Amino acid sequence: MPSRLPGSGFLKTFYNAVKLEFQKGYSPSYTHYSLTDVRQLDSKGFETLVSDVWEKKGFETTLTSDGPDQGIDVLATSDGRTVAIQAKRYDEDNKVGAATIRKVVGAASQVGADSMVVVTTSSYTSPAQEAADNLGVELVDGDNLIALMNSS
Repeated sequence: MPSRLPGSGFLKTFYNAVKLEFQKGYSPSYTHYSLTDVRQLDSKGFETLVSDVWEKKGFETTLTSDGPDQGIDVLATSDGRTVAIQAKRYDEDNKVGAATIRKVVGAASQVGADSMVVVTTSSYTSPAQEAADNLGVELVDGDNLIALMNSS
């Protein structure tokens, strides 16, 4: 978790709750957070949350540097394999398009990733779903993200 918490109000409370769980040695428990709550995070906060979810799944994660991410926000590694993750915090009516899928594929090849995931708080256009199927990109929409957050 970052030592400096971005934002204030809900965001700061959200980070503090999760950070406290990490410090106590617990796996983060997000069961009391909704998709509406997660959409209130800023972009960096959302990327950090996605990183935390993959850590909960047993991966070691690295957030890419601040600034343009070139298509990858989180690199997650486990058992010698690397997953390139793009995080898109969008409102419900703003769907992720095929260009985002193609961008993460190009970026993943540059870092030698074994697999690719695009995570959003929204959903995906039909062309994005087709591109993901054709290019081997895993898609995690808002509902699936909440399910991952709630899984043990």
